[in-house]
Amino acid sequence: MALTTNALRRYAEVRDFVPRPVRRFLNLAWCLAGYANILTTRFPLRTRWRLIRSFLRVDSNVARAHQPAEMAEIVRWLASRKPGGELFVEAGCWKGGSSCKFSHLCEVMGYKLIIYDSFAGVEAVEESAEMDFSRMYASTRQEVAENLRRYGVAARCELIPGWFSETIARGAPATVAVAYIDCDLAKGTYEVLSGIIGKLSPDGIVFTQDYHIPVVKNLLHDPNTWQSLGVDPPFIQPLCFNLAALTFAPPGAPAKPTPS
Repeated sequence: MALTTNALRRYAEVRDFVPRPVRRFLNLAWCLAGYANILTTRFPLRTRWRLIRSFLRVDSNVARAHQPAEMAEIVRWLASRKPGGELFVEAGCWKGGSSCKFSHLCEVMGYKLIIYDSFAGVEAVEESAEMDFSRMYASTRQEVAENLRRYGVAARCELIPGWFSETIARGAPATVAVAYIDCDLAKGTYEVLSGIIGKLSPDGIVFTQDYHIPVVKNLLHDPNTWQSLGVDPPFIQPLCFNLAALTFAPPGAPAKPTPS
């Protein structure tokens, strides 16, 4: 994975000098390789191909801050769950690239997608001098809503604007099956966790796309974090690139993930 990450960084340095047709081909090849794991899931074959086609369409039209392989991992994990009427919570959406993909996945799983974002970029707080994302990844609610309408399943979605401390931290509105946190802050990560832990289903999954950020990683591995939230520390499994999964075992069960 380190070799792949380094290769991506090298490519980013010379991307502007690569002819546009070549860039398009390389991007398509990269996305297809990233989504290959979707084909190994338990979803019906038609559903697998439909998800891949929908994801590729999003990649071609909406800016994203995640890698295709990260989305494939989330699909792979969710394919082992039974569909139901629970919530999929996304905390931090930028322009809605991940939101559009999650909306297609929620259509398959029968979830409602609730998307929380400040729509003003990353909150300016002093956490670490190593990685400062203050005010980055700003978009408008209207832009995200339009992207969902054009490239996602808007009927599955609800957009909640505001800082996490004023929204999700006050509690999720219903049982949460899946949460995806991409806010680039330990403060924001804790606020999201405080609002969903009490509503997380017994086999619920929390994904963080910020596992590469030292202050976020330290927060997740600190026993005091979970003591303050009133739960045992979760099983944390790094997946690929910046993505990690947190699973909370039900009473009497071992704390192990169950991807398909």
